[in-house]
Amino acid sequence: MRLVVPGCVHDARSIPALRIFVLASAMALYLAMGASVFQAIEGPLEESIGEKLDQLKAQFLQDHPCVTDYLRSCQDEASRTRRTLAGV
Repeated sequence: MRLVVPGCVHDARSIPALRIFVLASAMALYLAMGASVFQAIEGPLEESIGEKLDQLKAQFLQDHPCVTDYLRSCQDEASRTRRTLAGV
């Protein structure tokens, strides 16, 4: 396959960086489009599951008020650990 840019060069082999740039741009566009389609498909389900989890957590904490401080300390530890593992 020859990539020829009219008016610029006669042969794409004389500028291989152009071929790499076009290929990388096409790959980035393909990945961005795929990510947006995936987000459009999975987004509503993820939000509904998150809302349901928040409701279950609120109900649990309402039924067991003594767990609130322990749960908060566990969440703080988990978020601190996540930052440590991520290197942040």
